[in-house]
Amino acid sequence: MGALDLRSEEIDALAQTRRELVAAGRNLNQLTQLANSGRLKWNARDAKTVHRLDERVSDTVEALTTFINVARRRTLANAAFPGDDT
Repeated sequence: MGALDLRSEEIDALAQTRRELVAAGRNLNQLTQLANSGRLKWNARDAKTVHRLDERVSDTVEALTTFINVARRRTLANAAFPGDDT
């Protein structure tokens, strides 16, 4: 199987997905470090932050799954990505 021929908007979508996953990973690392050091004091604000992070990761996974499925069909003509208002 050869390399996938990607259009510029597809490459941009992958770059944005990568940035989202990096940001989510950074947030998870910070939470893990706080928890391991005993400095994580769980409160309603922390729960909201973790909930937002969970939603962000879920949205990113959904967008990436959509991209992969569309790429298999080799067209983005009728694809709607989460958060895409165009």
